[in-house]
Amino acid sequence: MESIQDREVIPIVGEELLWYPETDGEPSGFLYDKLARRFAEDCNLKPSDSERNARLGSLFVLHPLFDGSGSQPYEDCKDLYKEMLPEIPESLRKLARIDPFQVFISTTFDDLLERAINAVRFGGRPKTQVISYRLKKVPEQSTIDAALRSGFPVVFKLFGSIDRPLDGYAVTESDYVEFMHELQSRERRPERLFAELEDKHILLLGNSLPVWLTRFFLRLTRPYPLWSLGRTRQYLADSIFKQDPYLHFFLDRCTRMTEVVPDVTACEFVDHLYARWSEIHPVKDWALRTPDGLPASGEIGEGAIFISYARTTADGRPSPDATIAATLKQDLEELGLDVWLDTKGGVQAGELWEAEIRRNINRCGLFLPLLSATTESRDEGFFRTEWAYAVRRNGTFTGANRPFIVPIAIDRMNTGTFGRVPEEFKATQAAALPERRTTPEFLERILSLVMAVRRQERRSI
Repeated sequence: MESIQDREVIPIVGEELLWYPETDGEPSGFLYDKLARRFAEDCNLKPSDSERNARLGSLFVLHPLFDGSGSQPYEDCKDLYKEMLPEIPESLRKLARIDPFQVFISTTFDDLLERAINAVRFGGRPKTQVISYRLKKVPEQSTIDAALRSGFPVVFKLFGSIDRPLDGYAVTESDYVEFMHELQSRERRPERLFAELEDKHILLLGNSLPVWLTRFFLRLTRPYPLWSLGRTRQYLADSIFKQDPYLHFFLDRCTRMTEVVPDVTACEFVDHLYARWSEIHPVKDWALRTPDGLPASGEIGEGAIFISYARTTADGRPSPDATIAATLKQDLEELGLDVWLDTKGGVQAGELWEAEIRRNINRCGLFLPLLSATTESRDEGFFRTEWAYAVRRNGTFTGANRPFIVPIAIDRMNTGTFGRVPEEFKATQAAALPERRTTPEFLERILSLVMAVRRQERRSI
């Protein structure tokens, strides 16, 4: 749980999470099994009795236009998938609700993982960065780096995507051979992705890869031999171990960094993982978010970020600072962080409202005051009361070297321009948003501060 909280775990998601329970007129089953049956029917294939329950890849070779390199079966499969319009499986929704998961690797060609993340975190808006490895055109390292630094979740589709059938996606065993050959080649290896994997724990969930491929795939995700004892580990919840007992023996006796989760399906493992996560982090349940994918208002979660800003100008008009405050809130929330921003502006004025503000400042992990021309122009305002509460709490961290107050300078002003701020603000390294927009570098800095606070809090327990 601690490693997940610190974003040190990357899930590798496979087709065993695409399970659908029984509904009216539709039996339960895995998506790819249903897709295989429909593919055989729609393409008028005639599998033998031994092939009747064959996997999709085995049926591809029965396609009349399959020649090992042609695209027609892949086009037909794409059309069939679009016609089926599969719903998002609940297991993927639960995985998406574990918000520190920001980088995902998919070993399937469908679009359900990115749809799940967008539905759960962004109200269906297509914010998730999707990168597909393609045999005919390898993603640029700069493209991968930009996605990883964007602040949005990233899904890397390791074996291609169904939306690009002309570029190929892995279905048959020969497809997997070619993809693995390319992924391991010096010229076409996605180095930036593997650099991201290098110091992370790997969580493999129901990938159902061909038996012969699994050993090579495990090695592909690690920068050192499987028998070496590294800092990171691989956790596996996969039915492959029932199919291949020798693989379980290999991992148990010949590797030192791999742990197999026995006797549970990938879906059951995700159910258990999500239940445990929800117990520890109940306020971060994405189900409590608004239709836009943003946290519902109310009391701040323990360790969340508090944004303080001037709500009105000196003459009582709405402050332009409110726009950047709202944008900052949304951008930080899209990183999976909990953020509190007072949008009531004192509508519920009085002691109860002020007590709520004070309580939230005492609960927050970081306090971000926006410093602007508006704050400089005002002698008083409730934002200055918020500053006073924050300064008072900051005193409790004296000598602890713990970040708490992080001033944000806007309006093209540098931090030295602000004279009407507490001394504690001047003694803190401020961040600047001169264009009133966040940048990947700014978001990365705030995220690193949040991670530092969490690590210090755990050490103090």
